[in-house]
Amino acid sequence: MSRGSRIERAEWFVLTHSMSAPRGPSIWTYRRRECVLVKLTDSDGITGWGETYLEPGVTAAIAGAAKTVVARDPLAANSIWRDVAAASGSNLATSAMSIALDDLRARQLGMPLAGLYGGPVRNRVRAYASSAGYEVEGEGAGEREVDPTLTWQRDLPSLAAEGFRAIKLRVATRSDTSLPPSRQPCRGYRPASS
Repeated sequence: MSRGSRIERAEWFVLTHSMSAPRGPSIWTYRRRECVLVKLTDSDGITGWGETYLEPGVTAAIAGAAKTVVARDPLAANSIWRDVAAASGSNLATSAMSIALDDLRARQLGMPLAGLYGGPVRNRVRAYASSAGYEVEGEGAGEREVDPTLTWQRDLPSLAAEGFRAIKLRVATRSDTSLPPSRQPCRGYRPASS
């Protein structure tokens, strides 16, 4: 990084992926996964990337926030964060810009991102699989969620075969107010021996 490096360009890219079957977390289902990537480039060509969900208005909020970062010193992060939050009016846009700014600053300084916050707190992180979300059967008015306890039976063995030993399961649907025993996490699940 040269002394006096500034953010030269802010760009954003909308990504969409059509799902083979509708899925979702406990509060909605979707047929397409959508996100926005934010790319900040400094005057030395170093880039930082951020990401957020695509929701109505988020690209306009990112565009508004982008105007506040161009020509600024990325190392002046606190004032940039305040200005981005005020200009965007969107937590999603602010988050994406913040992630991109942190990534850019860490790359400029030649350190892992954790170094910006005092260094890592552990040497290893256990990876876990996230269940694919709720499946939906049917179309239109006949659409209904599939009970996740049925899909776990299919998903858990394949995730365990991939080497995962921890799995985040989705255990409640939008209509649930409590979790009956059939919806409790699968404690003690062990893959069958081969």
